[in-house]
Amino acid sequence: MPPLSLKSFAKVNIGLRIVVNRSDGYHDIETILQTIDLSDEIKIDETSRGIEVVCDTPGIPQGQENLVFAAAKMTLEAAHSTRGVRIEIDKKIPSGGGLGGGSSNAAVTIKGLNSMFDLGLDEKKMHEIAKTLGSDVPFFIRGGTALATGRGDRLKHIEANKKLNLVVVFPGFPISTGWAYEKANSGLTPPDFDIKILASALERGDISSLCKRLYNSFEEVVFGHYPELLGLKKRMLRLGASGALLSGSGSCVFCIVKERKSARAIASQFSKEGLASWETTTC
Repeated sequence: MPPLSLKSFAKVNIGLRIVVNRSDGYHDIETILQTIDLSDEIKIDETSRGIEVVCDTPGIPQGQENLVFAAAKMTLEAAHSTRGVRIEIDKKIPSGGGLGGGSSNAAVTIKGLNSMFDLGLDEKKMHEIAKTLGSDVPFFIRGGTALATGRGDRLKHIEANKKLNLVVVFPGFPISTGWAYEKANSGLTPPDFDIKILASALERGDISSLCKRLYNSFEEVVFGHYPELLGLKKRMLRLGASGALLSGSGSCVFCIVKERKSARAIASQFSKEGLASWETTTC
């Protein structure tokens, strides 16, 4: 069987509010998850037996330590399959940047194995597998645009009216999601923030209204600890972005720009300063 190569897209959070701390140690949130065309590549090869996960990017775990291994194991077991696979991850999405790279890799592995070996798993079953692997993983089974509540795994998909032009900047260091949740305050909401209004603005293609109401609960604690990230956000706005926000718990900061040529100019400016930056669009 020929190998299968698949794109594994990143995401940004277009607005995020931590609603409440749950008794099980997790948090209820409200956010809009949005895939962007920055992506890793997942290559799946059939082997005689077992599961092998490899990645040559420093700091990315291999083998059983990578979430992709668990995704492959659970998918094959769900279909009672004894196929062997080698999964190679070509990383472009920065780890620890709040872009969901690991979760995306896991979801693409579930979908890829299902397709490659004709395992017969429907979207509901793939979603169930994904839910056990992490809060963001279910979203990546379908991708696109979705309003996420609960732990982030209750999804209502949205039909966005138009693609957004974005610039994503990685500051060169990761932020632990666990640390960010531990430090962040829950239940705080600015008067003009309403996740449903953000969703409606995306459905209408009203970018001006969307950008006026961007909010992320993590910014207070993350910007307090890493003031350079607040500096990135302010510079994006000075360079002409319509809106800017921390993605998830960070460390990446992204901005929304009206014109693609302006996005290219902003990304180029940060690249000249030695920061990893991408001019990208929603997908």
